[in-house]
Amino acid sequence: MPDGARWERNSTDGEKRVLANQALWAEQDWRVQSIVYGGKAGGRQMERQRNAWFLFIMGFVLGGLFMVVPSIASSGAVAEVTVETWGVSFQPLAGNYEKLVLTVVGPEGKRVRHEFAPGEEIFLEVGGALGGLGVDGLYKYELVVVPLLDETEREELLQAREDGDPGLLREFRDAGRLSAERRTQSGVFRILDGNLVSPDEPEPAPKVLPPQTAKRSRSSKGGTASQTKGSGRQAGHVGQSGGSLAQVILEDLIVIGSSCVGLDCVSVENFGFDTLRLKENNVRFHFDDTSATGSFPNNDWRLVANDSTNGGANKFSIEDATAARIPFTIEAAAPSNSLYVDSSGRIGIKTSTPVVEIHVADGDSPTLRLEQDGSSGFTPQTWDIAGNETNFFIRDATNGSKLPFRIRPGAPTDALHILANGNVGLGTASASAPLHVKRTDGTAKLLVEEASTALGARVLGTFTNKGRTSIELAETYKGQIWRLENIPNMGFFINKLYGGGIECQLDLNGNLTISGALTQGSDRNSKRDIVPVDGGDVLERLSQVPIAQWSYKADKNGTRHMGPMAQDFHEAFGLGSDPTRIAPLDVAGAALAAVRTLDERVRERETVIQELKNRNTELEARLAALEELVRSQAGNSSSH
Repeated sequence: MPDGARWERNSTDGEKRVLANQALWAEQDWRVQSIVYGGKAGGRQMERQRNAWFLFIMGFVLGGLFMVVPSIASSGAVAEVTVETWGVSFQPLAGNYEKLVLTVVGPEGKRVRHEFAPGEEIFLEVGGALGGLGVDGLYKYELVVVPLLDETEREELLQAREDGDPGLLREFRDAGRLSAERRTQSGVFRILDGNLVSPDEPEPAPKVLPPQTAKRSRSSKGGTASQTKGSGRQAGHVGQSGGSLAQVILEDLIVIGSSCVGLDCVSVENFGFDTLRLKENNVRFHFDDTSATGSFPNNDWRLVANDSTNGGANKFSIEDATAARIPFTIEAAAPSNSLYVDSSGRIGIKTSTPVVEIHVADGDSPTLRLEQDGSSGFTPQTWDIAGNETNFFIRDATNGSKLPFRIRPGAPTDALHILANGNVGLGTASASAPLHVKRTDGTAKLLVEEASTALGARVLGTFTNKGRTSIELAETYKGQIWRLENIPNMGFFINKLYGGGIECQLDLNGNLTISGALTQGSDRNSKRDIVPVDGGDVLERLSQVPIAQWSYKADKNGTRHMGPMAQDFHEAFGLGSDPTRIAPLDVAGAALAAVRTLDERVRERETVIQELKNRNTELEARLAALEELVRSQAGNSSSH
């Protein structure tokens, strides 16, 4: 698998174990420490004080870290590398720069990256476990120059790129503040049988056999042929330095059979199917274009097989001989079909059957890496694009291999769809708004979840607009639409559209107006600790609460109101949780209790009054009877 995290396969448990697997599969550092000594002599003196085992490690591993065959990827060397038993030093040759970035890749995917500050002579040493550096195999390095730019210049470059303006980058290059191309230096070294291979060890000279006429067989091509000198063309011998002779043929040369060129060709060469064979310890094929007039192209090219020094890379390269650059290289033992171009122009990477323009195949998470290395002045950043049976993902390799974007296999068509006008559809290819969420299975919804364990007030949604701002709630069965609306200088409204009106208004002063009745919850089943009240006590307390007329300070119209002050009501009854506010239900409850008590008292008084009336009626009747009796007696007396 490519360097980076190995993502869990189990869709249920994978999320829980992803961090553990990241630690397991992440790029392994070689724990390289940067130590700045006071010069080489001081460095040697410090190294002599180390124990024998550490010296062995340094001699074995770092003593050959840059016993390499350097290959300059751009014009001019970046640094001079010196190797001694006490360490490896880099002497920068790049002039002014911000830093040098060294990357070394070894067998089994081992990788180290280290940054060098400008102007310092730096010695590298390996501490702790070797991290695989001692494993046999080829190690490759690349040294990249990060140009020197101040923060303002970097911000200008970034802004120019965001604005799509390449002019500033061109100005920086013309002024020499940025190189027109990446400034890099690369090379290799090899560890064989547990030992570093020295590039200075010469290769033994080959044995050159005298030419002779010989028979050779190519049975697979149909029999035996004799190799003889041709005699049909004029030929000559020209003396060369050292007494050797070069044969010059002034006309076309046709060879019926195969040819071998090189110091190691033998008279009994077995060509097999080879038509042309180059055979010696340094094999090169040079295309030397001698055009020298007008605008005719004259660049020289070279085919190079393997490095020419001990410990170098086994590789095949195409070299731009004029510019001393190597734009194309294939390493030995590269797998079959590492790069395959079919007859339709489709490119296969590790596959001979590409089915699209670029087809990458691998047994484990095929990955494409995009690395901005800082060589053009921009901040280094690395992204990976990869996929496996668990997910397709984009990985931020620079910042802890985080996965800011993932798609699970089986995601429905148009799970995320961006239209040409910028509208984004989630579940739809015809988004009618900047963000359009559509489902057909009853699961459509929006969820904003803040999962922080820290308690705190947070704004989880904001809608902004220069003018009226609304949210509509549309019910498609009955066709009812409600609108929540913020109207400037008026307040917050709840409106029923199409046949309704302003159902609720909360103005800027906090006044709430509704078009119907206000109903408050008072269900017995929703209450606890229910106790009766003493109406006489309520009436007594209520008699102590002042009632006044007043206007709210925020009410510019001076609208008048009447009622108690919240503080007085709260002091009298102790109701509610806020002494500056009154619940209408509490006021109604106090009023009802007082009215009921007054009603009881009125009824009692009416009973007393009725009794008094009855007694008065009785007394009046008795008085009338007495008066009648008196009149009767008075009449009788006068008649006598």
